[in-house]
Amino acid sequence: MIGLPRGDSIAYNFLPIIRALGDQGKRVNNLDFWIPNCSPYISKMVYDINNRIFTIEFVDNVNDFNPLLRLVCKSVLSYSEDTVDEDYDDDLIDGVIDIAWNGAQKTLVVLTDKKEMILKLEQPPFSENVISQAN
Repeated sequence: MIGLPRGDSIAYNFLPIIRALGDQGKRVNNLDFWIPNCSPYISKMVYDINNRIFTIEFVDNVNDFNPLLRLVCKSVLSYSEDTVDEDYDDDLIDGVIDIAWNGAQKTLVVLTDKKEMILKLEQPPFSENVISQAN
């Protein structure tokens, strides 16, 4: 069962504002754009406060669980996080529900089953392939 954001959460209420503002028609909030040909399941999510970098690694599928794609946010100006569901089962795999980028506001909202994050960035986020560490 997917845990959906509650209506009283910060990012859940902020998301329609980002979608409405857009970036002169260049608003992007589609998972197919940010993580194409990839599952929404997360293998690793890290905010490196010293280097101001936020990353999320996504897996190919829930069965194989091989890291495939990474969403990278460099030059993070601010980061806020809220727990969506305090009762969420920690044994369940966290997955992304939505990613919304507003270029005019330079704001990224990431909603997962467990958390919601709002990031203010100096530059747009980007996706890259995860390079396998296997020999």
